[in-house]
Amino acid sequence: MNTKVLGILAVLAVSACATGGYQPVVDGPRGDKYYSDLQACRSLASQASRQDRSILSGAAVGAAIGGIVGSVDGNLGDGAAAGAGVGAVQGAVRKNNSSNSIVRNCMRNRGHNVVG
Repeated sequence: MNTKVLGILAVLAVSACATGGYQPVVDGPRGDKYYSDLQACRSLASQASRQDRSILSGAAVGAAIGGIVGSVDGNLGDGAAAGAGVGAVQGAVRKNNSSNSIVRNCMRNRGHNVVG
């Protein structure tokens, strides 16, 4: 796998982590309390996100699997690199989904009617 493809995968992994702009769908009014609660819930999700190791663990597992597959083709290094890239992207997506879920649950717990 060439370095261009790995670069693209790295960019995707990093961009998938951007959770600061997530806004849940809420049925009802959005007053001052809504926006202050949303900011607090995003902060909580950000704290949890810093403790999450999904990207690193995804990259490690992907590298191991990619290395095994690559060794069959006689190209262990490229297989490991490709697997690490794919695993990192998958880990980033899981991390992003987890952060969004934290925001939704937090907003519900603060009394907002979150529907999505």
